[in-house]
Amino acid sequence: MDNSESKDAANTFAQAAIKYMDSRQFAQDPHGFAVWYNYASENLPDLKKHIDGLISQNQKMDDKAVSEIFSKFFTEEEEGDEILSASERIEANLNKVMKFVSSASKGTA
Repeated sequence: MDNSESKDAANTFAQAAIKYMDSRQFAQDPHGFAVWYNYASENLPDLKKHIDGLISQNQKMDDKAVSEIFSKFFTEEEEGDEILSASERIEANLNKVMKFVSSASKGTA
């Protein structure tokens, strides 16, 4: 749960996910729940857009499709890319801080 989500909102999203899985007879497993919870909460706009596109094109939505969606949006590869991107931003900011500290120490010496 995103820290900005209230418990009530999280409960609403969880109920929506379960209702969606029930109404379409999807397996109620952790991967499916992750997909439909995030679809309901719109925490991942790309996931919602992807699913909405499949629905609007009348694509078959079954457990296999949900599994593929999970793999696309929740795999370690995706997490690895996000971690790498965050690491690069941290490194860039650290370099800026080091330059600032270096400049400041030269000015006071």
